[in-house]
Amino acid sequence: RTEGGPHAGGARLTLEDIEAVVEEVPNIETWDPVQLIPAREVRYGDRNATLRIWAYSERSESVWNRSVSRGDYFDAAQVDRSSRVALIGEVAAEELFGDDDPLGAQIHIGPVPFRVIGSLDPVTDADTYLEPLMCPFVRSCFDLAIKREFEFTSGMVWPHSCDNIQKTFDIWKH
Repeated sequence: RTEGGPHAGGARLTLEDIEAVVEEVPNIETWDPVQLIPAREVRYGDRNATLRIWAYSERSESVWNRSVSRGDYFDAAQVDRSSRVALIGEVAAEELFGDDDPLGAQIHIGPVPFRVIGSLDPVTDADTYLEPLMCPFVRSCFDLAIKREFEFTSGMVWPHSCDNIQKTFDIWKH
């Protein structure tokens, strides 16, 4: 058992690796590759925040069963074109926009501009069990599990990619 994230020189899954697994393992109905981009400066006007950036595919809405409370989710065409669109979570929206409406606004992740097209549904139930400072991806997954949104699954594969995932798995077991 190891603690922490991927180690230097460690192998990483590619999209081709995932597609090969899906082809070989029966009953995988859908999947979503996720990439974490740690601690980047995100700016809106004269406000900025250091945020984790999560990159998903167009499948993420159905795989993670987390939709937008306002606006639109990105689609396959936007992913294929590498459109510079973003969904924003409640914490990021509050930090960057305060009382301003984020929909349609342009933010910068580093020097790259993105247009905010949707506000993600908030995480609610997981905060009873997990610290709000915990990784938003882990909190979101745990929130969906508590709400029984993963009932359609007969199993999940969770790589040991960080301590948050390991600790959440430990909570889940109990």
